[in-house]
Amino acid sequence: MEKLPQTAHKFDMLLCLEKIEQPHLAALKPDEKSAFMDMLYSKLAKLTEYERYEECDALVGKTAAILDKEFIWEHNHAKIMRAMKAYTRANGTVPTQTYLATTCSLSRRTVREHLKDYGGNEAWGEKNDAINIMSQDIMGTVIKAALKGDMKAAKLYLETTKAFRPNEIKVSTQNNYVQINKTVINQQVIQQLKPEQLQLIEQIIAGNKGSTE
Repeated sequence: MEKLPQTAHKFDMLLCLEKIEQPHLAALKPDEKSAFMDMLYSKLAKLTEYERYEECDALVGKTAAILDKEFIWEHNHAKIMRAMKAYTRANGTVPTQTYLATTCSLSRRTVREHLKDYGGNEAWGEKNDAINIMSQDIMGTVIKAALKGDMKAAKLYLETTKAFRPNEIKVSTQNNYVQINKTVINQQVIQQLKPEQLQLIEQIIAGNKGSTE
């Protein structure tokens, strides 16, 4: 829908509010409400794309009451991950939940729930959860590099996974994926492979390494 001057004025008035809640959208017609939400999500996406995180956080805070809950979860998770990576790079260790909560302007309960949801193991302590998240992120990068022909990454992957499975082939949980031509390889695909298929993949990578030496 093309934004007419009157409609654009309504949108501008809404964005000037300190908080935008569902009752405020009642002043819009159904098609105007749909257009406003499309505009809002588009604006948030662009702010994230250009790494204008403070502006994005401010807009999310203003419009949280009308945003999709899944979007809020993803936004908070991305914010926690950025803070965790920055702290780890600077200090060489993972931050506490209190630090993350303060830095991200979130409650400790929210931070804890994100770490637990990501780690999938409620028995782990907060530092183990954070380490698990960072490890999966790093390993995902290693796998992508290995499958693009980086033999050092392939060697690191083989040595790391063998250290955790001396007698059998195991697949660590990954929330990443790689794509080779038109084939997408994700955790679900890997888990469906037979042990001999996983062994063959390792042999292929190891064989490529040997051929370059």
